[in-house]
Amino acid sequence: MIVIDASLMVAWLIGEVDPKAEDDISALLYQNKVVVPSHWPLEIGNALNTNVRRGRIPSGDLLPLQDRFLGLDISVERSLEVGDIVDLTSFALAHNLTVYDAAYVRLAQQHSVPLATLDRAMRGAARHLSIPLLPD
Repeated sequence: MIVIDASLMVAWLIGEVDPKAEDDISALLYQNKVVVPSHWPLEIGNALNTNVRRGRIPSGDLLPLQDRFLGLDISVERSLEVGDIVDLTSFALAHNLTVYDAAYVRLAQQHSVPLATLDRAMRGAARHLSIPLLPD
């Protein structure tokens, strides 16, 4: 099992990961169960929307891209409860992260699984918490 953030997933979907790492990331995604926080689908949708609006991908590519991630074993974690807001915000503040990014790091920590991200701040927090990182 792994946790993958939206930015790495979108980069993989639209072919913007380092070509040397693309096969490794594909293997990683197809060979592992992926767990993501509840806001992940919204982040994916927003990133795809932004890429279409900026002309980086044609809107006709959205369904084939959806087929790529529907072919993965992705589990979306339950939504946060109102009572979780302060705890997650405190975690984010302690690790100098946005609350959105903190949700990924904390999810990886809670499940004791690697975090797949290219985000520098998330990688730093994960290292500090001894969470394995992907790609290496």
